[in-house]
Formats: sequence, structure tokens, C-alpha cells
Amino acid sequence: MTENAPLLPPNEPGAQLPVWLATKSGLADWMARQDPATTAWINSQQFKAERNRLLVWPAPDGKVGGAVFGLGNLASAETMSIWQAAALADRLPAGRWTCRTALSPEPASRLALGFALGSYRFDRYRSAKSPAAAQLVMPAGADAAAVRQQWCALTRARDLINTPANNLGPAELTDEVQALADQFGAPLRLRLLIAAVENSVGSNAYRPGDVLKSRKGLTVEIGNTDAEGRLVLADALADADSESPALLVDFATLTGAARTALGSELPAAFSPDRALLAELVAAGATIGALFLKRFVTATKCWIHLDLYAWNARERPGRPAGAEAQCARAVLRLVRGRFG
Repeated sequence: MTENAPLLPPNEPGAQLPVWLATKSGLADWMARQDPATTAWINSQQFKAERNRLLVWPAPDGKVGGAVFGLGNLASAETMSIWQAAALADRLPAGRWTCRTALSPEPASRLALGFALGSYRFDRYRSAKSPAAAQLVMPAGADAAAVRQQWCALTRARDLINTPANNLGPAELTDEVQALADQFGAPLRLRLLIAAVENSVGSNAYRPGDVLKSRKGLTVEIGNTDAEGRLVLADALADADSESPALLVDFATLTGAARTALGSELPAAFSPDRALLAELVAAGATIGALFLKRFVTATKCWIHLDLYAWNARERPGRPAGAEAQCARAVLRLVRGRFG
């Protein structure tokens, strides 16, 4: 982990500030276990464990002494989502923190991943870098390796999406994919095709009415010159389909219809395999998917994900800008199917 990484190892040396997680229903019991000075401070601030409210209290020397984070009406901290954990990262002052609320392994992992995602900032092009942020010691019981892998992968995806095309051409994309493979590898055979295409005016650009021959041999008449994405994706799918893989998944920022129908936060999922689709959320913009289906004929387990990959508004853990939508869902799908 780097010096400014949001998550610190469990055996991190040095002083750490305590933070507790409190629900409205559990606040009284938690306060009964605190010292009189802390209890008096909390009462004076009229803290009621409101959702996403952080209360910091001072130490005797005037520095920060500790904090409690409100979870609102949740039954317990065990049901906290990663996005509530992301709100904690947004609100804690700079320093090294450790969570004093006992959590079972899965909620502990959600806390760690959410905190890490809530710390994300894309400042590559800013002259002034982001100020020092809070850091959290990896919670006891959390799957530290899985959390770090997901955090690194999601952060890298966000960085790639946020990077403008003049700094991320084919050569740079190739280097990124190779670096990712070198860093993580894969416990199963994984083939990655990047169906990226330049969308700009040129002397060799296609025109309305052109008829193109696809990689699969099908001919396509161009009715809309804004369809370059699905044409290149169709060729990539045909190439992938030629190997009849056990699972074929494509991610595409393909149609405005999906965003119009579902909004920017809910991707559309399509598959000819009902059992496979039942493992994800189905919805959506069908025209683009029906076109692509003609290029996938040998592979039975295929999922097409039509997503926005962008946060249109600021929320905890989801800053305005790039978002790696569906990545964690597909990871769970792959783990469930292949171990």
C-alpha cells in the first residue's frame, strides 16, 4: 500500500483514532459504554445517529479524540452498504482511523471497500493535488486481498474512463491491459478484446447508405453514422464467439436509449440465456442488443451490458465522472460459475 492509500494494513504501527458506527436504535446502548466527557459532548451536539452524520469530539489536548458515524434506521452496522461506508470516508478528517465497532467478515469487507471507493479522486490534470485524506486500518475479519484487488481494479477503470482520448490511444490501452494482467493474472483462461473506435470526421469515414462487410461475413447497411460503436463491437463479438467460450460478457456504452429508459445509474442487461440473465438484473434498450445477437451464434452464455459508465451527479463514493458499472456484479457471476 502506498503512503496515501486509503486503507492501511491491520498491523499498522502508531497511534490511531477510534471511530464507531451507531444506529438510531443502538445509540443509547453505545453511549452507555462511553466515558462521561464523551457522553456529555454527544448530548450537547444533539447527535441522534442520523444517517451519514459524523460527530467528532476533541481530546483533552484539543486535538481530534474520536468520532461516531450515524447509520440512521439500519437494524445494525452489519447491514451497512458500501456507499454508506463511502460517506464515512468523505466526512472523516485527515488522520489514521480504526473502526471500533465489531463486524463479521462480509460487512467488514464492505466497510473497507466502501471507504476506499469514497476516497477516490481523479486529480491527474489538477495543478494542486487533493489534500491529505483520512485513512482506515483494514477492519478485523475483512478479506483484505479481495478488497484491495477490487479497489485497485475499480480505481484503474475509473482513471481510464476519466482520461481523455488524446492521452489514451490504442498503444496506451494496450499497456494498461498488459499491466493489469501482469498485476493480477487470472485463475481461469480470460481473453479480453477492446472494441474501441475513433469517432471523428475523416476522408475515410463511412457515410449514410454505405454497405460494409463484417468480420462474420454479414453485410450491414449504414443508416446512422453514429453507430460506429456497435459495428466494431459486432466484429469483436464475432471473433470471441468463434472460440465458443463458456461465458461471453461485453460491456458497451452503446445506446442512448438505455439511458433514456433507465437513467444513468441503472445499466441494461441482455442475454439469450434466461438462467444466466436471472443472475443479473434485466432491463432495457433492445435494438442495439438484437443487432449484436446476430454476431453471437456459437456461444450460449452471452451477456450484453449497455451502460453509461458515468456518474452524472455527485454522491458518496461516486464522484461526478467515470464509473465502473457492473464490474462487481460480473465478478460475483464469474466466481459463482467458475470458483
